[in-house]
Amino acid sequence: NLSINANDLINVQGSILHAGTSDLDIQVGAGLNNTDGTLTSNTNRLNLSAGALDNTRGKIVTQGALSVQTTQGALINDAGLLSAERGLV
Repeated sequence: NLSINANDLINVQGSILHAGTSDLDIQVGAGLNNTDGTLTSNTNRLNLSAGALDNTRGKIVTQGALSVQTTQGALINDAGLLSAERGLV
């Protein structure tokens, strides 16, 4: 498994690519800002937990299952895409 732990993760107009097939766990204590960004994974399962998630015009895509949890704030997905080949869980 690959794990990313951060207080804040800013991927504005950026790109994060996980080419491996092991599970990807992303834990962000405060906020993940993926505005106009792309987070792509070939993983079997992408687990994303953040205080708040802003995916405005962003793309979060995985070939496996996708789990998204916000613990403190809103999930903003205005014109954004959350896509999982094996479903959202």
